[in-house]
Amino acid sequence: MDIEIGSVKTFMNDRVLIDTNILVYIYDPFDTAKQERAIAVFDQL
Repeated sequence: MDIEIGSVKTFMNDRVLIDTNILVYIYDPFDTAKQERAIAVFDQL
């Protein structure tokens, strides 16, 4: 699907949006509870 916004075109074929916090928590060794949950969420995708 092509969506034209002003003079910029965006192309998005997938229907999954991943919050960047999930990606950060996957690699964050300081909060293991959040890291484990982020990995679990990511594995479900």
